[in-house]
Amino acid sequence: MLKRLESLEGAFLKYGVAALLIVIPLYPKFPLFQIPGSWVAVRAEDFLIVFVSLIWIFSQFRQRFEFLKDSLNKTIIFYFLVGFASFVSALFITRSIIPHIGLFHTLRRIEYMIVFFIMVSSIKKIRDVIFYTEVIFLTLFLVFLYGLGQKFFLFPVISTMNVEFAKGIALRLHPGARVSSTFAGHYDLAAYLVLLLPLTAAIFFGVKKTIHKILLGILAFSSFWLLLVSASRISFFAYLIAITFTLWFLKKKFLIIPVLLFSLLFSFFTPQLTERYSRTVQVALVKIGQLRFTLPWEKQPTVISFLPEIIPTPTPPPSEVPSTGIKKKVIKEVPTPTPTPLEKRYVFYGAGAEIPQTEDRSLSIRIKVEWPRALRALAKNPFLGTGYSSITLATDNDYFRALGEVGILGFLVFFFILIKIALRAKKMIFIKVRTNFEDFLVIGIGGAFLGFLANAFFIDVFEASKAAITFWLLAGLLIGVYKLKFSEAKKR
Repeated sequence: MLKRLESLEGAFLKYGVAALLIVIPLYPKFPLFQIPGSWVAVRAEDFLIVFVSLIWIFSQFRQRFEFLKDSLNKTIIFYFLVGFASFVSALFITRSIIPHIGLFHTLRRIEYMIVFFIMVSSIKKIRDVIFYTEVIFLTLFLVFLYGLGQKFFLFPVISTMNVEFAKGIALRLHPGARVSSTFAGHYDLAAYLVLLLPLTAAIFFGVKKTIHKILLGILAFSSFWLLLVSASRISFFAYLIAITFTLWFLKKKFLIIPVLLFSLLFSFFTPQLTERYSRTVQVALVKIGQLRFTLPWEKQPTVISFLPEIIPTPTPPPSEVPSTGIKKKVIKEVPTPTPTPLEKRYVFYGAGAEIPQTEDRSLSIRIKVEWPRALRALAKNPFLGTGYSSITLATDNDYFRALGEVGILGFLVFFFILIKIALRAKKMIFIKVRTNFEDFLVIGIGGAFLGFLANAFFIDVFEASKAAITFWLLAGLLIGVYKLKFSEAKKR
């Protein structure tokens, strides 16, 4: 009877995880009900996560919470406690949050990470790992098909890019718009693809059957096209980092340059991405063009600016006014003395037909608004920060965001979690001979993690629900493989 219960419990957990791998990326962000005071909403996938979590908690009760024997799991639980301590501190000390919104965002971080425990607990044998990988690839292909439909067949877009869109309004992409597929925005889709493209590449080298290689090759190219039409500059750069390290770990160093050249070449055929990169280069050239230096024989700095040629607007000659015989009082103009300039300015005209763009809007917002806001929050409470939700929905740097919301303590604990996962991955990545499927899987996840962490420097990927939950599911898959390999080694 006990064995039948364990078998049934394991099946529920296994197919519950499979449901998460499918539903989280594929189900659009239709809101069930809004959280008052915020445009973040509760959605159907939240109830799915709660349901699967309850099954997992029930199994842990029966196993007397065996998962707590792992020091990594203890660290994650401690991170949750730091989040709650930050919430209490923000509520009563810094008074920097609205209570119900702060609590909602604190619970949201737990929701994203609890799937890690569920994934690890559900892996009992290597067949489970293969099953989950097949589900991941099937889901990725369906995401591609929907993106294809958005691009060419007017499939609806459910976005959360602003307050009105977050109400679940079905939109259509206009020509040239960036594809977001089943995700809340193109940034989320691109972050998801940064995770799965390296994994697809690694498994491509791990499988032996020709038909499997062909299918994975098609999937990899389709996903790469989807990344290009999402037109996320940061995620494309993160992908380049991820694929480079994946090939390095696979000991395929000779492929790194060809793959990078192939990726860059195809990016030139994507107008949205090319236009965004060209604007970035234009801004950089303008900044370089405005040089400021001091000549050896001068004390004041010299500024050189390159501006377009100015064509004066023709003005009509003044019309003669007939004399009325009335004398006008003449006021003598006294020139206002001008201070001695602190610098010499040389301006060269005729450098272009149009006035160049002088700053990158998204980067400027990050540097001038979002990042300083996070650092000010850190200054208010360096130890615990000002709580989740205190620095609005966007910081566009997950590391600054962690410092501002949960302080130095929360940041260090979170960083320690990532280090612990990386150290376990390292034991499986740097092996001399790779013959098993799971060895290539771990390499793909390792490369994906590096790309995701690079992405986090400019995008809040750990707060983007679909991408963040996928990250922690893949982390659980990696640790599940680690436990299998080391338990087998102990048996021997």
